[in-house]
Amino acid sequence: MLYRLLRCCLWVVIWAAVPVAQAAPVSFQPEDDPQASVVWQRLRQSLFGERPIQAATPQLLSLKVPPRALESAFVPVQVIAGPASGSVHTLYLIADANPSPLAAKVQFQLLGMPIHLETRIRIDAFTHIRVVAETTDGQLFMATRFTKATGGCTAPATIDVQAALQRLGGMHFNIDHQAQAQRVRWRMDHPNHSGLVMDQLSRLNIPAHYVQQIEVRLNDQPVLLADVDFSLSENPSLQFSLPGHPEGVLQVQVQDSQGLRFQGQQSLGPAQVQAVAPGVYAVLGDAQQQQGNAGFIVGPQGVMVIDSGHSWRQGQALLDTVRSITPLPIQLLLLTHARGEFIFGAGPFQAQGIPVHMHQDAARLVQARCATCLQQLQQRFGAEAMAGTALPHADVLLTHSTRMQHTGRQVQVLAAGHSSSPGALAVLDEQSGAIFAGSWLDVQHIPDLRDAQVTPWLNALAPWLKDDERSWIPGHGPVASGHQALQLLDYLQALQSCVQQHVAQGTSLIDMDKACPQPAFAQWAFYDSQHPRNVVRLYLQTEREALFSTDMANP
Repeated sequence: MLYRLLRCCLWVVIWAAVPVAQAAPVSFQPEDDPQASVVWQRLRQSLFGERPIQAATPQLLSLKVPPRALESAFVPVQVIAGPASGSVHTLYLIADANPSPLAAKVQFQLLGMPIHLETRIRIDAFTHIRVVAETTDGQLFMATRFTKATGGCTAPATIDVQAALQRLGGMHFNIDHQAQAQRVRWRMDHPNHSGLVMDQLSRLNIPAHYVQQIEVRLNDQPVLLADVDFSLSENPSLQFSLPGHPEGVLQVQVQDSQGLRFQGQQSLGPAQVQAVAPGVYAVLGDAQQQQGNAGFIVGPQGVMVIDSGHSWRQGQALLDTVRSITPLPIQLLLLTHARGEFIFGAGPFQAQGIPVHMHQDAARLVQARCATCLQQLQQRFGAEAMAGTALPHADVLLTHSTRMQHTGRQVQVLAAGHSSSPGALAVLDEQSGAIFAGSWLDVQHIPDLRDAQVTPWLNALAPWLKDDERSWIPGHGPVASGHQALQLLDYLQALQSCVQQHVAQGTSLIDMDKACPQPAFAQWAFYDSQHPRNVVRLYLQTEREALFSTDMANP
């Protein structure tokens, strides 16, 4: 608590020494000596006293920030401590020009924990960003970078205030299984109001309301403790690594400036199985590792499995997971669309005589394209991980929506033609109302529009999204309610409208790489890489449709 009080007082003291005419925030220039910063000198004294701080080499401590921020309210920061730095137990993240310079103090509490931390912060003016690492033997190391950004602490929120309060406290996890560690990506729904932003209607500042403390525990043992403030971006996020591949329950507890407490948890292990409703199970994948979601529905006579993973190994793991839940026979495997990470696990099912169902258009796309997809997966994951994996074939071809009772439980297979992709299917469990969406829906994940036709896609989704309480198992991302699923509709509609305007205005394709930013979705996975591709793909599709319409009007 002392350092919180000190940083607040520090800013008051600094501003008291500034002439009244200087209403703008403190700003620095790249050529300024970072050691000469008055903010840093005072903060250093309050945090570290006269203790020496060594300049860190890249082998000791790596700090990465963009030289010029694309979004000043969402500036990514990455900190990695190398093995030469010794055992780091605390990191201090500082932005000299911010109203509250000390953005975060992070204590690492798990033995052997790799120090690889990422987050997003607001930047109010051109500034030095610095990270100070404190080791267990009492040494201090500092790395410094400069970034150009303005107005991040006073920028209006990218989300509606009331909508943000409705989702307040929701937590989202992604687990990336790496060779020597598990990478945890955590994000929380919280506006993180700085108190410096004006409400455009009332002309009054929105009261400060921000996350103050984030505590992470694994199987009830401490992992890290982060003291933070409004310098973190809205919907605060942390990425960190756990040593090895621990199993159990990862818990995150959060306290904010209004004394509200929130808690979320994520199971760690080879398969993340979630019971969505009685007899309805989601097996959650990891989009970062090209692992889509799968799932299964258990009826009185057997099981229907939906999608299968990207390899023989994943398909076998899914089979084992189903059999750990129920002894009933698997009656069929349904592949919802033709993307590699959903279809190549079909091999073990077919080897046991389980028929594979697929839409005929998706099956044609598999035959036309997916041999190349398999080669790419083999190159990425290696021969061992992809051993036994082969191009699947469909035993039963579907052409339209249909009802199935193979398991003694009524389900609807929903076909919408060429929508999110050719022959894309979704599966509705009539008993629970849950929908396995396949490529129809991604949650907190930018969709891939390579094979999409957006208007039919929107038409297919919209009727089913009217039920806010419906559970959705998306192709990527966590199980969601209808209200959460609506966010994809917002993304597609906003993107389509923006691109159509540019096409109508005659904007050149060469200028479209930076057109149509969607900051409200900047926190979604693959925004930086996938969203610009979607803009270009939708531009070309819209242009083709306009040319086709012209040709039809002038035969």
